[in-house]
Amino acid sequence: IDAGSLADGTPWVAMEYVPGGTARSWVKSPRSPAEIIALFVAAGRGLVAAHAAGIVHRDLKPDNILVTADGQPRVADFGLALHLAKADGNATNLVMGTPAYMAPEQSDRGVVGHAADQFAFAVALWELLTGSRPYPGHTEAEIRAAWLSLPRAPEKPMPRHVEAALRRALSPTAADRWPAMEPLLVELEPRGRG
Repeated sequence: IDAGSLADGTPWVAMEYVPGGTARSWVKSPRSPAEIIALFVAAGRGLVAAHAAGIVHRDLKPDNILVTADGQPRVADFGLALHLAKADGNATNLVMGTPAYMAPEQSDRGVVGHAADQFAFAVALWELLTGSRPYPGHTEAEIRAAWLSLPRAPEKPMPRHVEAALRRALSPTAADRWPAMEPLLVELEPRGRG
């Protein structure tokens, strides 16, 4: 991985080539819930590192988690990322991202921080574990209306501790989510219970 600027000042980034596909395509082969959770916990560590650097991804979804040939995740597509220390007040309240995965504060032009990535992470993991997103809807208006209720019951069972952890991360109010990604990842680890 390297970065720099061209002679005209245009920035460039060279990143690792990942030939394995996305998390969405990876789950098309039969995967156990434990395998999917492990992939997401590893991807979540990438978000922890980004957050430690003051970066909010703002567009996390299954298509932006690449999976290497040996099954290791790489969080990709930081094209909409926001560096909190360098952002002006207007940058944090632009609507940017994929509506199905955006946190309410992101969709509502509110102040976007690391909790928005946590929400998107939880939507993506819920979807790949169960086959559907926790807040139904195809249009932004339908999704926004769904936030007024609790996440729907999963269509496929998932470990109880995982469902409880994701429900907290899916809170419509950022302050009610986990204080950071790390405690959520710890909570997702196997507990010997289902």
